[in-house]
Amino acid sequence: LLGDDVPIIPGNRYSPRAVRISWLMLWINVLAFLPFG
Repeated sequence: LLGDDVPIIPGNRYSPRAVRISWLMLWINVLAFLPFG
């Protein structure tokens, strides 16, 4: 995973929960564009 220097939620302090949510959303976007079949 990327370091803490990567902005997760602008204006908010970093939290493990926010990091997990952002990575989950990132992977959902990645998987949505992968070709299945």
